[in-house]
Amino acid sequence: MRVLDAAILNLYIAPISSLCLEFILNTDSLDSEYLSCYQVFNNNMFNLCKIHPARRNNLLFAEVMGIRLIAKNMDWLLFLNIGANVMKNPVPVYWEKLYAAAVEFKQACCWEWMNDGDIFGVQDPVSGEIGYCVILGSMGEVFALAVYRGTEGLAGITKLHTGMIDLDLEESMQLQNCLIASFEDREDLQERDREMIKKTGLKFRGRKEWPLFRSLMPGYVPWFLNKEEAVFLTIALQQATDIALKVKENPQLLTSANSDEYLVRTAEKKGRKTIWKDRYIKPELIDKVDSQSYVIDELRIKRIKKAASLRGTTLEVDFFYAPYPVQERKGKRPYFPYLCLWVDRKSGLVLKHCLAKHEELMEIFKETFIRLVEELKVVPTSVLVRREEAREMLTPLANALDIEIEMVKRLEMMDEVRENMFAYFSQ
Repeated sequence: MRVLDAAILNLYIAPISSLCLEFILNTDSLDSEYLSCYQVFNNNMFNLCKIHPARRNNLLFAEVMGIRLIAKNMDWLLFLNIGANVMKNPVPVYWEKLYAAAVEFKQACCWEWMNDGDIFGVQDPVSGEIGYCVILGSMGEVFALAVYRGTEGLAGITKLHTGMIDLDLEESMQLQNCLIASFEDREDLQERDREMIKKTGLKFRGRKEWPLFRSLMPGYVPWFLNKEEAVFLTIALQQATDIALKVKENPQLLTSANSDEYLVRTAEKKGRKTIWKDRYIKPELIDKVDSQSYVIDELRIKRIKKAASLRGTTLEVDFFYAPYPVQERKGKRPYFPYLCLWVDRKSGLVLKHCLAKHEELMEIFKETFIRLVEELKVVPTSVLVRREEAREMLTPLANALDIEIEMVKRLEMMDEVRENMFAYFSQ
């Protein structure tokens, strides 16, 4: 793309007296994603274009008709109409910055001395949340920066590293809460990704060279970044590159005197500037939802006990993500609903099932269980679970109904039902 200096190329800068297009650049709106543009006349021709401003090193950038103009300390920018009145949609500044940060990160090749066990933090200067960063690529297969959001995200990667999560790859990905910048083959990108790269004017060739940005959230399909995520991932890429280069010079930099602390690049606002400092910080505790706070309807429990005709049944209870996502409407992020099953241990019969979003699981799981007991008029003697979360959610109701909850490593009937169900969906 040609770059023209608007301060010296008067051919492309019209004097105010001969306006063709005038774009008022108010200094208070320079951070806006797009600048308002005004329609003006010239020789009875009516033309409308867009200028996309961005400040870089005290220069004002604007792109019109594929020609990039640069103006120094100007409150207005004029562009002579040279016969065309339509231009391509400009790329938001934050996307340009994200791609630039990704290219710089890739060129640094930090994975040559960093491995996926090296974890450090970068604080979001806007929200204050810490993103825990992992540089991938030491095995020569996946090249990426993963930024795990908050203590919850850190807990997820820690469980994966220590083997606490014994899940297949697909479900473990659905449990991660992170932003990721990876470098892929061209065919791995979607059309939306390739179109954005085309708009930036960047060129990539070869395997593992094409930047790909995604947001991962528990229960949701990996998705395109929103503006806030793109801005923070840009910061994380920039700071991760700097920290990794410092680790190269000082391999002990990530090591704290306290084993439960992590090196965190923190942000301090001083006027309009952001000052970055390195600190060793202990992660905050995760705010767990109190499953014991579930309000039990005592009258409902009494009616269940009175209506129950027998005891002695043993149930296997579990929940897991359904194999296919659900999209409620076009353009909205698809999600994987939880599939909750109640299976009779003796017969293998599915007695009850329900679907729930990730954030709605606890309430729906409990309500479905109590409805099962009401419908069957049978209070099980025991319930077998293999997840601590299931045990915690069922404990208040189990105590009220005198049901024993037993933790087991394997649910034989449940696994058979799940295997058959997934095989059916895959047909």
